[in-house]
Amino acid sequence: MTRRGDGTAQHRLRGRVSPEDQRQAEVIGPARAEIMRRTERLKALDRAVCPDKSTTRQIAAKRSLKLHPLACVIDEAQNLFAHPEHGKAAGLDAESVVKIGPAFGVFLIIATQRPDKASLPTGVSGNVSTRFCLKVTGQVENDMILGTSAYKNGIRSTTFRPEIDAGIGYLVGAGPAPQVVRTYYLNMGDTERAAARARALREAAGTITGHASENGAEDARDVLTDVLAVFDSDAGLQWGDLAARLASRFPARWDGATADAISAECRAAKVPSVNVRGAGGQAKGCRRADVETAAGAR
Repeated sequence: MTRRGDGTAQHRLRGRVSPEDQRQAEVIGPARAEIMRRTERLKALDRAVCPDKSTTRQIAAKRSLKLHPLACVIDEAQNLFAHPEHGKAAGLDAESVVKIGPAFGVFLIIATQRPDKASLPTGVSGNVSTRFCLKVTGQVENDMILGTSAYKNGIRSTTFRPEIDAGIGYLVGAGPAPQVVRTYYLNMGDTERAAARARALREAAGTITGHASENGAEDARDVLTDVLAVFDSDAGLQWGDLAARLASRFPARWDGATADAISAECRAAKVPSVNVRGAGGQAKGCRRADVETAAGAR
């Protein structure tokens, strides 16, 4: 995760942890720092809005509060926590996030093949409440993942058959009782198609951020620049008309974008939503002068 100029958390992707790049190990610290920031935001909220001083669905849905759900996902976590130089600090950060993060809408997702104490700090493994285990070969490995006495209580991922039951595992902590859950394998072709579809949906919703917004410089969109480009001589445009013009002028970037999506992106860029007169009467939209002001303030 990174921070934008307006203080909101964005996402980033890191590769393997290597001794040459300390930044690769700094993946959980930003999540822990975000929790501290959210603590102060929640304290400042009126008790009628936030009686328990924790993030609820209603609070997370208010974009202005910047308390939306935030996830930090680490695959092959043993490479991080067993790192001779950065592993200890990462473990302390992870333990803090696992313990208090969910109350503030910050979640840590860790994947590793064998969560022994060398691969995963006990302060982390002992506080993880939701666990998922695919096929394992023995009771020890089963209980490492699903919790002490899981095997004894009949929650046994050892019973899954190699290849035949690939992708099936036990899920514990996500409901009132452990359950067997099936996942889905995606090869590279399937993954690329799923990613392309997901990107198209997020572009239409105006939610592309972080590293995703940096892929393909020729297709990366700057909402304020694009909006100004389609204003022509109009002093104001309604959101629906603006969405249609953007889709027509820049189909690669805006095809399928709705009036609500354009409105959300512009308002996030500090462009106010105001009443604008159009062919069918008044409706919400934006003024060219306000877009120019927001663009000049960046």
